[in-house]
Amino acid sequence: MKKHELSQRVSLFSTLGYWLLLCLSGLALYHPSVSIADEALKEHQFRVGVLANHGVLQAKQRWQPMMEYLSEQVPNSHFEVVPVDFNGMRSQLLSNDLQFIVTNPGQYLHLSNHFPLSWLATMKSRKHQGSTFTIGATIIVRADSPIRTLQDLRGRNVVASDPQALGGYQAAMGLLYKMGFLSEEFFGQVRFLGFPLEPLVYQVRDGNADAAIVPFCTLEEMIETGLVNQADYRVIHPNTPAGYDCEVSTQLYPNWSFAAADTVPP
Repeated sequence: MKKHELSQRVSLFSTLGYWLLLCLSGLALYHPSVSIADEALKEHQFRVGVLANHGVLQAKQRWQPMMEYLSEQVPNSHFEVVPVDFNGMRSQLLSNDLQFIVTNPGQYLHLSNHFPLSWLATMKSRKHQGSTFTIGATIIVRADSPIRTLQDLRGRNVVASDPQALGGYQAAMGLLYKMGFLSEEFFGQVRFLGFPLEPLVYQVRDGNADAAIVPFCTLEEMIETGLVNQADYRVIHPNTPAGYDCEVSTQLYPNWSFAAADTVPP
């Protein structure tokens, strides 16, 4: 990949490279038993856990250029992308196998209640004029579905990715609560299918679910890549915020966070 493309990928996070350079330049001081000369020759390995919401392969393809760029910019350092799901991120933090994480702000806040994490940067969208508010939930149904409103979803069978997913579940529950519904008892059944996200949409297409809760822009990305047809789906409680290209059912929240574990020197 060309250098300008790497730079474009890294620019998705504001000030990240600069912060890491300052943070990790103190490694020699953090290990006083190691001489400055020895430290200059030592390569530090950093594993970055990324939420693989579109699968392991896609996560590696998406984040590897950023790892390569950071490895170039931060002296004597090698960054490795580690695709994980929600539970995998937690377990690898617990075993100290991850030094950094990239995840949605909902999980970051949840994890920060159990692990000493340090927020570093918020992801900027490659679309939507570079906004940092790009997480929301979109509730989709088949185009021929009798479901037209949020009220119509009561008692229906729904699929989602994970109860810890902000855009893939929690934002929708927040919307229902805000609208005066008892979100915990609202749906007839909720099945959590995990990652990748695409099978959620296929469950609706094939009639195995009445509706799917997916992150903002998931449907449009699948339409753009030819995986599904736009005419086959509708969005419930739709809204297209000014300056954005996708329909969303809920309000928008801050984008993914890049954070450091306490195994990274201050």
